[in-house]
Amino acid sequence: MESDDLKEIRDLFEQAEREEDLDVKLAALRDAISTFASFTADSSSDAGDVAIAKNLHDTYLRRITKQITSAKKMNSSTFYGYLSLLLFKPNFHTKQLLSNDPDMSDAYAKLWERYQGFVRL
Repeated sequence: MESDDLKEIRDLFEQAEREEDLDVKLAALRDAISTFASFTADSSSDAGDVAIAKNLHDTYLRRITKQITSAKKMNSSTFYGYLSLLLFKPNFHTKQLLSNDPDMSDAYAKLWERYQGFVRL
């Protein structure tokens, strides 16, 4: 039986995946990643549940990344929100996922290329 913590993580990622509005998707994804990070950082979390949570994180992040990178339009505020969440301040596990998964790295690179005009240095 799935623990309440895993159910919450799964539900939050599912909510983010289902959401069509990119701003609402971003808020839901923030909640999901924050809950995941808290759960996996908690030393009292069951090791098996942590492994399942990491698999949920990876699976949903891959799916949601595909949705984000295929979005036809994204405003600059939403773009910066995704950059902040996924590229500038990712949790350790997200960094590992990006470095170990060429498809994810490519998707993030495409997202950056597509919207780099928003960035003013």
